[in-house]
Amino acid sequence: MNCQMKKLSYSERKAMYGRGFIFLWVLGILFFFAIPFVKTIIYSFNDITSGADGLILEFVSFEKYFKLFKQDAEFMPKMVSTFVQMLYTVPLIVAFSLFVAVILNRKFPCRTFFRAVFFLPVVVLSGSIMILFKSDVIATSFFSGNDTGAKLFDDITILKDFLASVGLSEKLMGILQNIVSMVIDVCWNCGVQYLLCLATLQGIPTSLYEASDVEGATKWEQFWKITYPLSRPTLFLCVIYTIVINSRDSSVLAYAKTQAFTKFDYGYSCSIAIVYLLALLIVVGLVSLLLKRWYQDA
Repeated sequence: MNCQMKKLSYSERKAMYGRGFIFLWVLGILFFFAIPFVKTIIYSFNDITSGADGLILEFVSFEKYFKLFKQDAEFMPKMVSTFVQMLYTVPLIVAFSLFVAVILNRKFPCRTFFRAVFFLPVVVLSGSIMILFKSDVIATSFFSGNDTGAKLFDDITILKDFLASVGLSEKLMGILQNIVSMVIDVCWNCGVQYLLCLATLQGIPTSLYEASDVEGATKWEQFWKITYPLSRPTLFLCVIYTIVINSRDSSVLAYAKTQAFTKFDYGYSCSIAIVYLLALLIVVGLVSLLLKRWYQDA
């Protein structure tokens, strides 16, 4: 084996190592995604009951999908609400991530500590720690952000009176209330995006800023003429990543779980998941097309 390894060139060894890593990824995709995904599609066309020999499938064709669009009065409002919420949550998270990255890219005491603090939610939100949070009623209500933020907005009567005097409609007031209620969620969902933005900022040549200082450019001008244009490809990646990540905690998936584990209609739950996936792919595709020229011109 060692003799054969010595005969391989450097590029061939790199290719072999690459295939080894890809092989592990392919195995993971096959067993943990592809097979369950195919089963989900099959289940969405069947009525599923349990018997002595396991699951019993009764083919019902597109009946579940017809029920989804023609009879279910809850599905479409939840779907629309989910994607409307993304219209302001995604830009908010991405903008906040860039804002934090710009601040933490500067030199100041305890900079490493604050960088770790902003990335900490990525660690906390994964694994058994988050399961403990969700099992705690107080922690759940705090980290969900909804009740806490809504109460916070209701307590600020001066702000509400000011917005009402400006002439904002109840609908806009509701949107602002939702934004305030998501303050905690935004801080807890920007860890990966902040890290990507920080890495991008550190890759920008300092000579560009030095040259702009010589020309008398302000920090504000440096941001819009140097930092922001060179960060646009990364911001595009952050937008797509945020859409996908935020889709995990949507009301649509909660509704699908209710159908599966409360009403035990597994086939209908699978049809909800499939339609939601297709809608999400369409949204990601449209966002990619709309932002294609924006990030390619950077």
